[in-house]
Amino acid sequence: MRKFFKIITFSFAFLSAAIFPPVLFAATISFNPDSGTFGAGKTFNVSLSVDGGGQAVNAAEANITFDKSILSVQSVSKDGSAFGMWPVEPVFDNAKGTISLGGGTATAFSGKKNILTIVFKGSKEGDAQIAVASGNITAADGKGTDILAPDGKKTATFTIGKAETTTTAPPPPPSGTTPSSGNISLPAIPIIASATHPDPEKWYKENTAVFKWTVPRDVDNVRITLDDSPRSVPSLSNTPPIFEKEFKDIADGTKYFHVMFHNKSGWGTPAHRQVLIDKTPPEKFTIESRSDSPSPGDTSLVFLVTDKSSGIDYYEMSIAGASSTRILADEVSSKGEYKLDKLPEGDHKVKIRAFDKVGNMTEAETTFTVAKPVAVVAPAGEVVVAPPASTLPYWVSLVFVALCVFLSGILFSERRKFAREKEQIKSEADEAGDKTGKVFSALRDEVEEQIRALSAKPNLSDFEREILERIKEALDMSEEIIDKEIEDVRKLLR
Repeated sequence: MRKFFKIITFSFAFLSAAIFPPVLFAATISFNPDSGTFGAGKTFNVSLSVDGGGQAVNAAEANITFDKSILSVQSVSKDGSAFGMWPVEPVFDNAKGTISLGGGTATAFSGKKNILTIVFKGSKEGDAQIAVASGNITAADGKGTDILAPDGKKTATFTIGKAETTTTAPPPPPSGTTPSSGNISLPAIPIIASATHPDPEKWYKENTAVFKWTVPRDVDNVRITLDDSPRSVPSLSNTPPIFEKEFKDIADGTKYFHVMFHNKSGWGTPAHRQVLIDKTPPEKFTIESRSDSPSPGDTSLVFLVTDKSSGIDYYEMSIAGASSTRILADEVSSKGEYKLDKLPEGDHKVKIRAFDKVGNMTEAETTFTVAKPVAVVAPAGEVVVAPPASTLPYWVSLVFVALCVFLSGILFSERRKFAREKEQIKSEADEAGDKTGKVFSALRDEVEEQIRALSAKPNLSDFEREILERIKEALDMSEEIIDKEIEDVRKLLR
């Protein structure tokens, strides 16, 4: 018995571990880039990023340290940040070599997002490390769960070289320009923001985009371009320098806006910002009905819908003018098939609306028929209606058969014992009869409980109800036979 208990306990623990695996936290706070070489006296940008590791995020805090003997922070910028709320405003202290911040957003996000841009300056030669000393990432689960992984606080290492050299070369200057010499540093990488399209990873229906950036005092020219390439060098020159640009009627798809600054030392490194536009509804589609099941009323709808830009987000389906049902895209199979709940026979009008991820919509409708049950001819010539396939679990019948076999075996065994040792087994036969009655009573209670549960199930067919009634009758008959056999054995032993 103890061995059996141990086996059951081990099995339960194994199944619990398999069914309820431990929550794994994989969220990270990291830097981009996480390495590089720059000249002393030069500035460079480092983005602080949050990655939920597959979970939705709505807030984060971080305390950052850097080597104050080699680096100093020139500025921090929230432009283009995934966070719009800042309970802890980003602040830096060059004397201590620290940066602290805490932000959040009302709209949770997944994936890797930039939350802050830091402009560093190399003060002397050497290798300097930037590290996330402490922090947390809050999941959008309504519980404030910290999902930052144990190894999720990342570091970055930068090499500061001699003042007159840098191994990170700026892009080649546009044609017709020549970099100037002198002690003035090349311009910093622009930081691009957009009020019309604030999230570079989100699709927007609006195809007019406005981009803004801050122009340093020493910049005398700005070049910009909007195209399909993520790493283009902008070519459209603007003198005096502009700080804002509006683009109208942008075509659907993934586009990139590029900005590059120029000062007396030459052209700096261009900045690139993605913008996602989807103004076109999903493509038109048709609806077909399919009924491969032998059970009447089982119907599937097939509708393949495509959206070339943002993709399908969800559907709304209405049958016979009833209220709409929302269907998520992943509830429809890859072949466009969606199984309906059982429907009554007759004609049904269905309308389906397909929505992409920015709310563009395309709809289609059709009428399909649920056929009547198939009529079959009984051997005597009587026409009957074929019952639907029974959904009654097979184990009910198996339990009943096993019950009868078990009780019959007990009675047979008792009769054989009686034939060999009548006087010796008289008391044992009485005891066995009592036990048999108790066992049958317990098993009967269990079967009847299952029958009651099945009887309460909605939408049972007449055929299924007939099966349940037959099982009840068989139980009553079995009890009567067993009682009679037990009584006969007791009479023989008197």
